[in-house]
Amino acid sequence: MTADALINKFAGKHQSGKYYLDAYEEKFGRLVAGWVGGKEGKAISATPIIKKLAEAQEKNKLYRFGKVIALDLYITTAMLILWSAISRKSAKKRDEKNKLANEQEAEREILEVPTLFPLAATPAARGL
Repeated sequence: MTADALINKFAGKHQSGKYYLDAYEEKFGRLVAGWVGGKEGKAISATPIIKKLAEAQEKNKLYRFGKVIALDLYITTAMLILWSAISRKSAKKRDEKNKLANEQEAEREILEVPTLFPLAATPAARGL
């Protein structure tokens, strides 16, 4: 299996022929340009994602800024999900470790015999 086939299998391709992440970035960039960009931005957002933008449209600052924001949102979301998963797994292990330590502590407390005369129970007090 080639690297390209492997990437296609896991990343997938959009109907436009782009990878899903690229299509998401493109769509988000066009939405930001259309939302904030005035007439020029509206023209960018009105263009279907299947069609390639003109060179002048691709140089639009808001369109490029929207693409950067799309990547930032994607990466931030992925990192939060990853951090949350690792944190939960770590907390679960820590809870299991604490529970085991508490059980061992409870067993030691059960096995200890309380003495009525603590000084008499020491070997020094018995004269040994």
